[in-house]
Amino acid sequence: ALRSSGPAAPRPPQPRARRPPGPVARARGPPMSRLRVGPEASPVAEEDGAGGGSAAGREPDNGVPDTGHRRYAPAWCSSRWLRPLLCLFIGCGRPPEMTERQWTVVSAVTAAGFFSHFDDDLLPLCLRQLQSSLDIPEAQVCLLLSLIGTGRAGAAVMSILADVVGRRYVFFASIVVFTLCSVLSAVQRSLWGFAGLQLAARIFLAGKDSMANVYLVEETDPTTRGWVMGTYSSVAVTGGGFAVILFGIVGGLKDGWRYLYGLAAVQLIFLAPLWRRLPEKTRGSMGSAGCKDGGKSGGGGDVCDGNGVGHAQRQPGWRARWETALWGGIRPLRLLVTAYPRRAAACLFVNFNNGFALTPSVVMKIKHLQDAHGMSPRGVSVLAISSGLVALVIFPLLGRLSDSKGRRLLLCAVMTACPIGVLAFYNAPGNTYLPFYILQMMGGFALNVLQTTFFSETFPASHRCTAQGMMMLCAVVGGVTGLACESFLYTTVGSHARAVSVVLLPAFVSPIVVHCCLPETAGKDLDEIAPEREEGGGKAGAESIELLEAPKGAAVPRKSSSGPMVI
Repeated sequence: ALRSSGPAAPRPPQPRARRPPGPVARARGPPMSRLRVGPEASPVAEEDGAGGGSAAGREPDNGVPDTGHRRYAPAWCSSRWLRPLLCLFIGCGRPPEMTERQWTVVSAVTAAGFFSHFDDDLLPLCLRQLQSSLDIPEAQVCLLLSLIGTGRAGAAVMSILADVVGRRYVFFASIVVFTLCSVLSAVQRSLWGFAGLQLAARIFLAGKDSMANVYLVEETDPTTRGWVMGTYSSVAVTGGGFAVILFGIVGGLKDGWRYLYGLAAVQLIFLAPLWRRLPEKTRGSMGSAGCKDGGKSGGGGDVCDGNGVGHAQRQPGWRARWETALWGGIRPLRLLVTAYPRRAAACLFVNFNNGFALTPSVVMKIKHLQDAHGMSPRGVSVLAISSGLVALVIFPLLGRLSDSKGRRLLLCAVMTACPIGVLAFYNAPGNTYLPFYILQMMGGFALNVLQTTFFSETFPASHRCTAQGMMMLCAVVGGVTGLACESFLYTTVGSHARAVSVVLLPAFVSPIVVHCCLPETAGKDLDEIAPEREEGGGKAGAESIELLEAPKGAAVPRKSSSGPMVI
């Protein structure tokens, strides 16, 4: 029965609840601005506790901290005492501000690059001493170099393993193995023993370089990526500079090359503490993953490797584990061919062509200085260091220019200028070769920085490491072919300078292919440059999400083709 209408009875006053003494316990739920959407996020909002939190707010893999959104530049970068020296590596301007996680990754990868370039530059430096110590005929020098250079083809296998097994493990395993091979090379007395160990060392050295490029590209922001790659290259080349300095000191000794190769063991002392500083999954690979648990195994279901590849939890049988690893390794290769076929074909061709044209000139230039111009090891050291200091300044400068003016245009200009400098260096009469030596060195440095950054940005995170490995494989095959052609032409024309000049001519085709077939990448997010695509060619991930209308500032629900509407 309805009560009779009338004035409502006044409600008795309620006692106001008092706040209990002590700190207020706040709920652990995330604010609306941190809700993640799309197939890469869990339907349940992430929490700050055991659930993880955002990619910037949680402590990621293996104890690599990321202190929220706080960005800074280290104080030592602005020190007036260190600034004159640091300007050779980081440029004359103020370094960009990055998070603690980004500075940690950049520092660890850059330190590894310093030592790897020290080992890599020893072979062309000690080539003449190796000839006399191991009795290598003149006509077989380029054949030996081509045999050792084939080891870089192993970067493709190492990169696929990094996409499947994990990048941190493969990265540091590569460092340990190529260090051991370099140390054992110092005690070899036979040509084939030295060649075999150097072949194995090149496999793991190239794999380490490929993963270093991927780490830096995926961890850094679009506005700082060029600067980071330039700084990494300048520090890495400094490792080669130390090899040149030590070559000037002990290169004149009978077995001086053995001491230089034995010094490779020192790097393990410095790189061992960096094991825990690198994350297993980079921010770019985590952003492209399609697993709901962010790449970690939960109580059941699938486990994601951080690159969008789902794997079943560990099976008891070895056959199931091998099948999982096999299919996980084939998938990045299949995506490389089907996702962006035009880009893949252009990048592979340019790497093969540049390897064919430029590799003979790189490995023969120190020998050319000693044979054609009569330079001693000490004179080579002085020339390389003085010209290298001039060329070092170009690394951060080119990085900043590529961030602001565009990488594709700058890369095409460098690809045209570099072979011109090499031609002038090998054919200049008398002492007029000195400015062209500096020009070709600066061109080679610039080409290394721009090409590495540009090609790494062109592919999605799901197969970026695999693409790096395949491009290095093509460069190795091209380099081996170029060295073999140079050796054949040497027997015909009777001069290494003429043979190198003939092999160099196809290099002028590469800038045309880059300008016509590849997109501009400067200032763009990696997902914008190369969004993830399904194996059938359609877009997946962020591109498959359709935005719905919502008030400004509200949490936006999205409709995903791969699942229900989530917030």
